[in-house]
Amino acid sequence: AGCFQHSDRESQSRARISHNNMESEVDELFQLEERIRRAVDLVATLRAERDAALEELATMRTAAGESAAKLQSELESLKGERKQVRVRIEKLLGQMDQLSGS
Repeated sequence: AGCFQHSDRESQSRARISHNNMESEVDELFQLEERIRRAVDLVATLRAERDAALEELATMRTAAGESAAKLQSELESLKGERKQVRVRIEKLLGQMDQLSGS
């Protein structure tokens, strides 16, 4: 009977160790699942931020293009005005030359 009791205690001890190992593995699995969940959430957040940044970049590029077009138009207009002013001044100088020459 002593042998069976010793064997029962060993079986119970092995069962406890096995149960503890299973709990440890379950905890490790749970921790791994949590880390994976956090990684998935992080990837989703980063993708959303990237998409928002790309959208903002596209908006800014459009605005910059429009501003450049307006500035180019304004520059052309100012060049035209400068040319007109130059022609008028040259006419005035020519008239002044005629007055002084006469």
